Amino acid sequence: MRALIPLLLAGCLNGDRFDSKWAEERCALLAECEALDLYGHSSQEQCLSETAPLAEGCESFDREVASDCLDGVDQMTCYRLLKGRFPNACDQVCDED
Repeated sequence: MRALIPLLLAGCLNGDRFDSKWAEERCALLAECEALDLYGHSSQEQCLSETAPLAEGCESFDREVASDCLDGVDQMTCYRLLKGRFPNACDQVCDED
């Protein structure tokens, strides 16, 4: 079911909704991989409240790239998390040229 979320939201995804889903997906992955403490969080709730928004103040929010980011996080493995690399699309949702 998690894999369908980015697809369903792509059409109505805005910066605020993306930031909320980004925090949810990121923290769910950290919890699943038992890595919350490695990222400085004592709980999933703390992770949700402390995850930095990626689209806040963005003048050129790209819905398609944001959807790719969420899809990429949804498909991440614990091994990839160990490498410390979230999908490149996550760094490009707010491309300020």
